[in-house]
Amino acid sequence: MVEEINNLVNMAKEAGIRNFSFKGKGIRISFSFARGHEVPTVQEIAELPQHEVVEEVAQPSEVEVKSEFIGILLWEKKADVAPGSKVKKDQIIAYVESLGVKHEIKSPVDGEIKEILPDGSIVDYGKVICRILPA
Repeated sequence: MVEEINNLVNMAKEAGIRNFSFKGKGIRISFSFARGHEVPTVQEIAELPQHEVVEEVAQPSEVEVKSEFIGILLWEKKADVAPGSKVKKDQIIAYVESLGVKHEIKSPVDGEIKEILPDGSIVDYGKVICRILPA
């Protein structure tokens, strides 16, 4: 692979490209040339001191629970499914009643309910019915 990268660097230099950057799955290559400076080889670059990469960890964000049906939203137990209440993954939290059939809506995660639509709301497919902050 070192040879292929050296070839890429040399082709860029010959073509007059001064800046180059590539990011792919599992690889990132970038280089730039200053006028009148010799291009370092990949081996010389590999011998430079390495710096520790620190990745930022994303804080948990709210998960939107969306209706998969068109109908009337009915909460399972209004006292158990309200802002601030805790829910478990796969717990039935609501139903969407459509043409006399009640379709279950389950929690996709363990967490705390942050916001809900009012009981009896008419919902369309894809409508956000509640938001959950993952535990």
